[in-house]
Amino acid sequence: MSVVYWFSALSCLAIAVGCTGSGSDIGPEVAELSESSYRVLVRRTDDADSAPRGVSSATVTIDGITEAGTTRRSGRADLRVDPGGVRRITIDASNASATSGDLLAGYTFAVDTSGEDEVPFVVYVPDLSTSVQTVLNAGVQAGSTHNDDANSGAILTAAAGSVIGFGSSSVSTIRTGRLAVEQLPGRVAPVGSGTRLVSRGILVDPLAFTSSPGAVLSIPNDLNLPASTGAEMFRLDASTGEWTKAADAVTDGAGARIVSAGGVTVSGLYCFVATATAETVLSGRVLDPEGEPIGGVLVRAPQAWAVTDGGGRYTLPATAAVDAQGAPLTVNVVFHGGRDLRPVRVTSAVTLVPGTQDLGDITMDTESVTRLRGLLVNRGRRDPRRVVRVSTVSGLATDQGFANAEGEFEFPDLENGSRVGFLLTRLDPRDRERVLSAEGVFFMTPGVNTFDGRWFFQEQQWMENFGGDPIVFVIDSVGGGRIDDAAIVRTRSDQVDEFVDTIRFGGVIRSDFGDLDGAATASFESSSDGRRVVSAFSIRRAQSNRVELPLERARRQPLGSFERFGYATGTFGAAFAARRVRSTCLLDREVWLDEVFDGQALLDSMPRPIDPAQTGGTTFLVGVPAGIGNLAATAGSNSGLGGSYRIEQVWLRPDLRLGAGTRTGIDLGAGVPAATPFTVSSALQGLDGAIPLATLQFDHAVEFNDGRVIDVARDIAGNHTIDGTNVTFTLPAFEGDLADARQLLGFGGRAEVGDVTRTQRSLVTVDRNSAQAVTLHPVPTITAPQANDPVAASTFTVNFSLPPGSAYGVLRLRQEGANSLNDWTVVVPPEDTVYTFRGLPEPAVTPLATGRFRLSLTAARIESGLLTELDNPYDRIVARWFGLGLAERNVNAISTVEFDVFLQ
Repeated sequence: MSVVYWFSALSCLAIAVGCTGSGSDIGPEVAELSESSYRVLVRRTDDADSAPRGVSSATVTIDGITEAGTTRRSGRADLRVDPGGVRRITIDASNASATSGDLLAGYTFAVDTSGEDEVPFVVYVPDLSTSVQTVLNAGVQAGSTHNDDANSGAILTAAAGSVIGFGSSSVSTIRTGRLAVEQLPGRVAPVGSGTRLVSRGILVDPLAFTSSPGAVLSIPNDLNLPASTGAEMFRLDASTGEWTKAADAVTDGAGARIVSAGGVTVSGLYCFVATATAETVLSGRVLDPEGEPIGGVLVRAPQAWAVTDGGGRYTLPATAAVDAQGAPLTVNVVFHGGRDLRPVRVTSAVTLVPGTQDLGDITMDTESVTRLRGLLVNRGRRDPRRVVRVSTVSGLATDQGFANAEGEFEFPDLENGSRVGFLLTRLDPRDRERVLSAEGVFFMTPGVNTFDGRWFFQEQQWMENFGGDPIVFVIDSVGGGRIDDAAIVRTRSDQVDEFVDTIRFGGVIRSDFGDLDGAATASFESSSDGRRVVSAFSIRRAQSNRVELPLERARRQPLGSFERFGYATGTFGAAFAARRVRSTCLLDREVWLDEVFDGQALLDSMPRPIDPAQTGGTTFLVGVPAGIGNLAATAGSNSGLGGSYRIEQVWLRPDLRLGAGTRTGIDLGAGVPAATPFTVSSALQGLDGAIPLATLQFDHAVEFNDGRVIDVARDIAGNHTIDGTNVTFTLPAFEGDLADARQLLGFGGRAEVGDVTRTQRSLVTVDRNSAQAVTLHPVPTITAPQANDPVAASTFTVNFSLPPGSAYGVLRLRQEGANSLNDWTVVVPPEDTVYTFRGLPEPAVTPLATGRFRLSLTAARIESGLLTELDNPYDRIVARWFGLGLAERNVNAISTVEFDVFLQ
């Protein structure tokens, strides 16, 4: 399905034009995908059984089918095939990760795919990173033991005279990982052979390991077998994907461990089994928080699985009900969102009763999801390398990413059938007084696997001047989509608050905010995953014809840490004492500056299993966004000011193109020495007297002429010297393809004075010949209340002043707890000196509550660009508050004062 959407601020209407086929007369299209697909959900095991961790970039292959898939952030792989029949499925997780530092291992298992569109259970892979590492030489052993009892519980012993091999390698490292019994793939005992008691699974790594005769494996006695009682050890056979007997086993004399009679002849997944003396059949129902049944939920217990039907009901095949000595078993029954559901997990510990057992109703906060694919179109052409953010209008799903070099982007788990909002704005390079904006609300067709759309940029005035009441856009602060049910409040110059309306559709309303000294406020309350958020956003003197009010919302917890990536590996020269490596997606100055100045996280953080900054080594292994990404490496010492990091050599690898789930060696080469001085005159002018010189440091990035940015290094304190108010930065002097690149430095410091924090940051731009003269912006002042003062929760006034040259200020009151957030952000013009927080008129919600709040005031300075030439720059700033960020406003310095106050 291919759909086009755009939004007109004049009509407040979303217009949809449908088209089919591969061609269109209104712009390029994304390639169509078949609706038929087979899905696999891969998770990293976690013994605590807490939040599920989606494995990104695991490669999934199906025997006899050439197409492979790779898992996304949520752990789901989508193969556009219909396998049919019993198939062997291989999970290769060696180049995948769920959290930084993971060392994952996969395996092959068999499953009947007939009439199914997904593996009917979650595939768990073990993490070997916490395993004891036992280094062995190939060949005849004098007697070797790998003791990982403290982690996986496994002890692997090769007797004297055993011959161990590692394929073509002469030496390797033995590791073992654990799977809980309910996480084992398939059934250990085939149907018809009787119900079995099954232990934890132990995966033996590396893949090429062999032992002749077979090594002995022992684990804790999970089955509660009596001492000296027989059992069997099974192995998941990679050639068939089925569990087969590998050796006999017996418990030791104390009954503490189960020990195999050899049998570990190759690497792979092993477990122990015994005959069950009683069994039970489990059943029940799965409901959503509103009490409606949920179909398509994957239900798993030890050696049994099922999928809920349309009524939310399930019945599991028989599972062992008692242990080897007849004691009732307490097992985990795991419920997981299946194919077209958000893949959240609920775990219920159940004490089993022989016979049949109805577990009743389980509540699961999941929802039907679909994959959104999009294409950015600007003047009939693909618009590449843009930040893209979306969020559901009435739901709590949000996502952000980056359009690739073809202008295409993808969000895999958005609410199916929902209204999704978006706002993408950038300056028009042909006309400084206009912007290019793609904004609106579109409707994803219910039941569609993949929803495709094209988003067209419209040319608009930066600040609309067509008259009439302002159009107010209430926007999700992360995803940029509209928010339904937000309340709008108008504050008159006499400080009277008036409730205006509650936005009912599309997050847009037209309202008159009265006199020139009024304010516009939006507020909203939401909750998700047990967390409650009350957010308000106010703009003082909201007199532009367009007002953007972004609000925080409780949002779905992320189901994974990383989007698809490929690993880059390499080695630094040994001459440097300290080494760092950074990897990001394709960035621009806006995204980079938002984090450096405002603390917003960079897009697409990547795993670093081997990080020289942590290990002290010379080798790195770091994820790079699949398709195209950036890699920056620096080396130097920790002997700068205060023992901080000093860079001496820089290596840049822009536009790295790595496949998901791959590992590629990167030759860093000679690099560029950081040896060229660039002096910035008066860089310390305006430095706050409370900020020590020793705390000054900078973040470093490189910007190309086409706007691409490479994030190089952070917290550098050893590459500058101070002479009065002048600062000389010692940096690389790039040549060749990088000769025209600009170096961006986020420079400044921070001080804790008593209970007050003071911060200053400026943006220094360095080209091949010189550095731009830039000063620090003085810190604003809050005269009342003071740090730790008690104030009334019903109403209190903040007296403040912004330093000369400020373009605007941001006043913020924030209280964040484990399960709650109260936040009120106020944008004020530079001449304001007072603001009163007070309860908003009903039905608007108010973020004020009792307890400790953080009160902060940030001043922003703009010294170049169109805004400096206008009589009303503030009105333009608030007109596109969310759409245009710090870099596009040309903010070159910010300063902040903050402290705690107590509302009572």
